[in-house]
Amino acid sequence: MVAVVLSTASGVVAQPLGVRGESEESKESMESMESKAPEGPSFWFWTGDLRVRGDWLSRGGAPGESRGRISVRPGVIWAASESLELGAAVRASAATQDAIPGTDNEEADGIRLDQAFLRWLPSSRSTLTVGKAENQLWLTPMVWDLDLRPVGVAYSHERGVRAFDSIRLVAALYEGDHRFEDESRIAAVQAAWSIRQGAAYGGELAVAFLHFDDLERLTSSPLVRTNRVARGRLQSDFELVDLQAAARVPLARGALEARVNHVVNLGADRDDRATRFSLNWAPESDSARFEGGLAYQRIQRDAVVGAFNSDDWWFHSAVRGANAWLGFRPRRDLAIRLSGFSERADDRTVRFERLLLDLELVW
Repeated sequence: MVAVVLSTASGVVAQPLGVRGESEESKESMESMESKAPEGPSFWFWTGDLRVRGDWLSRGGAPGESRGRISVRPGVIWAASESLELGAAVRASAATQDAIPGTDNEEADGIRLDQAFLRWLPSSRSTLTVGKAENQLWLTPMVWDLDLRPVGVAYSHERGVRAFDSIRLVAALYEGDHRFEDESRIAAVQAAWSIRQGAAYGGELAVAFLHFDDLERLTSSPLVRTNRVARGRLQSDFELVDLQAAARVPLARGALEARVNHVVNLGADRDDRATRFSLNWAPESDSARFEGGLAYQRIQRDAVVGAFNSDDWWFHSAVRGANAWLGFRPRRDLAIRLSGFSERADDRTVRFERLLLDLELVW
């Protein structure tokens, strides 16, 4: 059975290395894809990225482990007409070691299908996506890892409100298609209101509901190691209400976005709340080189599904911690990013500190 998703908002994105402005990341990927498309009734164009990562982990200040990773995701898009396109991509990766086997959301070594989708635009404001592609909901890393590609169908519709605002609605049915022969199903709804798009001052309000089912295969994997499990079963259902509010203001020849994300798991009888605060700054000009941001999040043990949120964080729930990052773009298709994490799990006294150095080339 495939899951279903409904969503409302204005915009779309994959995960750029530079400013990962929370749900803004999802909007930017689609916009970057559209900018690559040449004009004409039918055409092909290549997409993809190359990522190189250095990863260092320390527990309580003691020397820890380190590893290197590299991945490449070449893909192709065929725009059969102005309203229909088909896309496919593969992902190949290699690593010096798997620090704790199975804890990454993607295989450390190997080749697998990354995307295979059909996208139809029945109107200028509506989109139907079928196949294996990015999650069409706008979610922060506290809830969803943007590198994951579920399989299913999603429908989105956007309409203008007043002069500069818009509302976006999305509906979708997904299979998680995660590691370890995952058979999970995801049903969700989201509504988002974008306020004063493109203006110096603006913001966003969004509400979503996500229902996760058939998580048994993931329960026996290390991916859910921070959720409550007993006798091989998760002790909570996962029915998430996701609330987001963001404000954007001009600052130092750029834009500063403040965002709060609060999640309540209606399927848990305790440890069911999570909250994330973040600040992200991006320059207003493409010629500017630096970007940066910071975030703090507190996730109770069964507030989110530990298998699906960002694996840049070492602990996926039952944790509190902070992240700061700085991005540098020598040119538009190349980005370097330094990220630091400091986390403390609820059942541990020592802090885990992680440093990530990423280089990404996009084409």
